[in-house]
Amino acid sequence: MEKRNEQQWTALYDAAVTSIIGGRCANDYFGDFSIGSIVSEAIRGADLLIKELKEREVSEN
Repeated sequence: MEKRNEQQWTALYDAAVTSIIGGRCANDYFGDFSIGSIVSEAIRGADLLIKELKEREVSEN
């Protein structure tokens, strides 16, 4: 697996946040959540995804 550079990690992070928020919008699932809490949830999800992918990249190389 090719190592990603910082620009690629940033693009992946941005795409993850956008996808999580977009999924909420597409499914019309907001419930009692405010936009701030939805964004916070998306950021936490993206953080976890990037952390996991970086750990995998290190273990595979």
